[in-house]
Amino acid sequence: MMLPTDLRASERIPIGHRVKVVPGGRRAALVFAVNISLGGVLLGAAPSPLPVGTHCDVAILVPGAGLSQAIRTTGTVVRSDGLGTAIRFGQALGPDLIRVVARTGGAWRNLPLIRAYVDYFQVSQSEDHTDAEALLGVSRGSLRTVFLTTFSTCIAAAILPVWLYRAALPALPGWEKVLLSFAYGAVWLGLLQPTLDVLVLRILRRRSSKASSI
Repeated sequence: MMLPTDLRASERIPIGHRVKVVPGGRRAALVFAVNISLGGVLLGAAPSPLPVGTHCDVAILVPGAGLSQAIRTTGTVVRSDGLGTAIRFGQALGPDLIRVVARTGGAWRNLPLIRAYVDYFQVSQSEDHTDAEALLGVSRGSLRTVFLTTFSTCIAAAILPVWLYRAALPALPGWEKVLLSFAYGAVWLGLLQPTLDVLVLRILRRRSSKASSI
């Protein structure tokens, strides 16, 4: 994306980043951004729109980076309706920060499904499941429970058809059996199990969002 050298506060740059909004006295929410400028950000429609005049902390999450590397600022809600929520920053962002956001704004990883996988693998590969609540919308305990449940289910589901149809399996050399075993395991544990995790986590996140909006 080409950006002019002299960015104006009113120039809006389309992005698809997640933005963590923490309004005073209310629960944090993770919303997708529509566009951003030096002076503010437009968020997509949220289940529970914030009233105009609400002061909040804002963290713009950069794809591929953890919550600790988010671009943080404060702002005030200046418009809130069914089309989205506009937040005016308390202090304008610098052009360099806008360029960082814009460079990742149109990346393939911003597609919702791809982003869900990126978030899942980013959190699951950290030692203490850092950013589980911010990126996945669930607690670390819930993430561990989902992982162990789907892992156990996938192991059983992978072994069962092999055991049932073992007599019909062709006789193969030892090295081919090893390669096929690795490929079979990779499909189940590298693709199917993460897919189940992502789907279950999305369901839990939606239930949590609905419960918090009541």
